[in-house]
Amino acid sequence: MAWRGRERGGRGPWGMPTEARAALVLAAALWGCGGIQNPDVATGSVQGHIAVAVAGAQAYVLGHPEVATAIASDGTFRLDGVPAGEQYLVLYDGNLGAELLEVEVGSADLARVAVDRPLALAGSILAGNSPLGGVRSTGLVFGVDGTVLQDRQAAPSVALFPLPPGKFSLRARQPGFKETVALVEVHSGQSVPVEMQLEVDGDSDARGCLSSSCEDGLFCNPADGRCYLCVADADCPGGTCTADHVCAAGMAGSGAFCAACASGADCGGGSGSCATTNEHGDTVPGYCTSSCTPSCPAGTKCVSGTCQVELSCLAYATSFGATCLKSDACAAAVEGGTCYRPPGVPGTALGTCTASCQSGAGCPTALGLACDPTAGFCRKPCTSSAGCPQGLACGGDGYCG
Repeated sequence: MAWRGRERGGRGPWGMPTEARAALVLAAALWGCGGIQNPDVATGSVQGHIAVAVAGAQAYVLGHPEVATAIASDGTFRLDGVPAGEQYLVLYDGNLGAELLEVEVGSADLARVAVDRPLALAGSILAGNSPLGGVRSTGLVFGVDGTVLQDRQAAPSVALFPLPPGKFSLRARQPGFKETVALVEVHSGQSVPVEMQLEVDGDSDARGCLSSSCEDGLFCNPADGRCYLCVADADCPGGTCTADHVCAAGMAGSGAFCAACASGADCGGGSGSCATTNEHGDTVPGYCTSSCTPSCPAGTKCVSGTCQVELSCLAYATSFGATCLKSDACAAAVEGGTCYRPPGVPGTALGTCTASCQSGAGCPTALGLACDPTAGFCRKPCTSSAGCPQGLACGGDGYCG
């Protein structure tokens, strides 16, 4: 049970506590004589107590995180300089508990609060960059507005803890990108995964990938700061890079899946064909594909007898094999896409955007992926963590994860 109140004395005819009125009269007299500076009557103080506190416990004013103090081991604390009016205190017990407590603070007054039970379980936000862009998260930081959780470095994700239950504005910043804000609802005892899609700042000299780099297999275009399958002909061994930034000779040779094409003749003949729509029927740049027999490449769908991508070949290439926190962005770019984590890896850890290969469907080898028969998913083979995407390690099974 929590209670709140203000320390009060006798009241004079103006409804003001006698002690406070006397103090103001004295202050005015002293100030007129040059004895003190004008007192700050726009703030007050809060004195409180929580039932359980350990090392690291703290209290601060939501929206004014600079007004903060440590909570003593006996659960007591005092906050001075609290803006007058209705305020919310964030109370953290130093362990797993955090709550938001409303308090009315009077000018030059003292409010008292207490929570005589353990605080509710704190929540957290697991923040990271969306895998859709293909840009490495160099210099990416996150913060929660109004809290002490500011400028937390993501590599490429970060857990923002502790947070009391409620709605908060999550802010993401990375050199070369526009600052992005998202409203996130935090629940007691839960971690909320959030992937932010940052927009390239076209006005920056170090826009987009110029401030960092692209994931393996992608190339940075200085003109717009975005990552593509190719930017110049040199990025396409034995082929050319089209205006849509796709190698005309394919990612792994002429006629390979997702190679740029104008007609079926560009796709090696036989069962090869040139598709101009994605699986939803939207028009996209022409790409080489094949019939659904015996099966389609992993992460694609059979539509009217041919294998088609979810959105586009670029979205397919930038997402498949990228790190992720949840499956939403994966599923939006890769058919059947999921954020895979090896057994024993917690759901709060980074995963890999991938798709099933149990049916025998081929994995996109041009993206460095192979079918892991044990897991049943396309994964990146490795011999050391240096060969894995940022934030992932090379596991004992010889795959990144």
